[in-house]
Amino acid sequence: MPSSISNSSHRAPELNYRNAILGALTIAFALAAALTAANAYFDPFNFGAPGPKARIDRVEMFRLKNTALWEIASVERMLRLRPEARDAQYLIIGDSRARAMTGSWRNDSTLFVTDYRGRKIFNLAYGGANLTTSIRMYEHYKTRFPNDGAIIFTTHFDELSETENPTDQIDEALRIAENPLFYYVSFRKTSSTASVN
Repeated sequence: MPSSISNSSHRAPELNYRNAILGALTIAFALAAALTAANAYFDPFNFGAPGPKARIDRVEMFRLKNTALWEIASVERMLRLRPEARDAQYLIIGDSRARAMTGSWRNDSTLFVTDYRGRKIFNLAYGGANLTTSIRMYEHYKTRFPNDGAIIFTTHFDELSETENPTDQIDEALRIAENPLFYYVSFRKTSSTASVN
């Protein structure tokens, strides 16, 4: 006896996975674009993103959250904007005491200075640096300064002892500097902290 129900009614509904995947990708792209745009606008660690900048106090809001990232962003920006900085004859590395040798840590223009005798000095020091991170900083940047004739290094006696994972902060900051895309899409920029003495 023939069934009165059509065979088509027994078919499983066709699921359109293509539209679901495209929808998920669109949402993910929109979120990444929003995060990138926000980071470019606020430019929290003053990396030097093009475009408009929010008028905020970045030193108070962001610098103390990740001092190493701020310092490396400042160094990269200085080397980009003032190519003559690569001709520095003296490099300073160390903690906040070393950073103060060329001027206020709040003033990034004091990273590269010329003294009264015409000697060019570049300051790679930053507040909260210990012995290991200072050495790591120098190792990374030494080839960028082919004319350096002297290194001025200072560190506090307490910083000579070993610490747990002492290079984590500096290595993360260097990775971001080497690939600025990480900077614009990063959620983790304030995950590590360092004190400014």
